[in-house]
Amino acid sequence: MGYSDARSKVINLALDRIDRIREVADVVYKTDNTIKVNQYFKNTIGITDAQGKVEDIELWFAPNMSPYLKIQPLHASQKVVKNDKEGVILRLQLVINYEFVSQLLSNCPHVRVLKPVRLRNKLEALLRKALELNTSQS
Repeated sequence: MGYSDARSKVINLALDRIDRIREVADVVYKTDNTIKVNQYFKNTIGITDAQGKVEDIELWFAPNMSPYLKIQPLHASQKVVKNDKEGVILRLQLVINYEFVSQLLSNCPHVRVLKPVRLRNKLEALLRKALELNTSQS
């Protein structure tokens, strides 16, 4: 993780994915002690798009998910709005990024996005694409 002059922003590089170095850059490395990693990732799940817009998110989960959500919260910002026999409603404040969407998709039989509508539409589009891929004849 470091500041990229070329991109004018902080970036994350997956060092474990480097398979070879093509050329050595003629750039002097500068240490940046101003990046506070805990603050940088405070509003995200995972490591992508950490500096995006924080959004108010409300999710409904099936009642059987309540014990899991209690012992394994989705995120530190998680607040329980309602928890009864009809289900659990959670409120979160997060940047909507790849890892968060993936986590919702892994729970898709048990979760409904109440807000924002943009997130609901994104999940719907991904699920439609998956359905098309898995029902088409090759």
